[in-house]
Amino acid sequence: MKSLQIILLTYNEEVNIARTLDDITSYGFENIVVYDSGSTDKTLEIIKNYNVKVIQHTYIDHCSTYNKITINLDYDYYIILDSDTYLSAELVSYIENIMKYGSKYDVFKAKVDIYIEGIKLKYGSLYPDKPFLFKSGKEYFIKSGHGEELRTKNVDTLPGRLNHDDRKEYSDVLMKQLKYIDRAYKIYLNPSKDQQSPMKDKIRFSSGLWIFITGTYIFFIKKAFLSGRVGGLYIVNRLIVELLYYRKGLLEKLKNK
Repeated sequence: MKSLQIILLTYNEEVNIARTLDDITSYGFENIVVYDSGSTDKTLEIIKNYNVKVIQHTYIDHCSTYNKITINLDYDYYIILDSDTYLSAELVSYIENIMKYGSKYDVFKAKVDIYIEGIKLKYGSLYPDKPFLFKSGKEYFIKSGHGEELRTKNVDTLPGRLNHDDRKEYSDVLMKQLKYIDRAYKIYLNPSKDQQSPMKDKIRFSSGLWIFITGTYIFFIKKAFLSGRVGGLYIVNRLIVELLYYRKGLLEKLKNK
């Protein structure tokens, strides 16, 4: 049997962390570690109710955090999850199979189901397949824009699902998004050899066209209209993000006149 450690990444996740820990422990997983980036809410107080280890670390970016974890050889595999994301029963069965028999693959992805206020978004999601299970001993990510991308192609996509269900106040979500946008704009303005803006971000900051493309794609191609009010809310949330990107570009142009 292969050894496994589950890592939860937290920063002010008091509304999500108990639900995620309840889900993970319900499957019998015991080796759970919380990587906390200096939470100032009740996250750490809630965690005390569970038999988990807490490690405080300074957050730089997801790329650095993931690589710092996966390079370790203390365990055969690591599952890394944000604390608003939990496992489906089907996905757990595939994980157990990998722990029993091993695998030729280094990284495993899964499709992500989006929940809005606990209600599943059946159609319209733009969320990409998410890497979450890693064989130890390697650094798997490189920086890409303000995010990260896999540097290996030895990847398998498992049939089960990850469930993303962030219940934070929308004002908190927007503040986090604004920080991402500021970081993305700095890279867009001053790209380096190791870190450059993806074409999508270049369009987002320079043209309102991406707002129209996003709305049209989600509504008609991804069929968000079939998800009813949840689909409508998802479209609005996504368009607000795109508007904020475009607003940042316009604002900086005005400042530099």
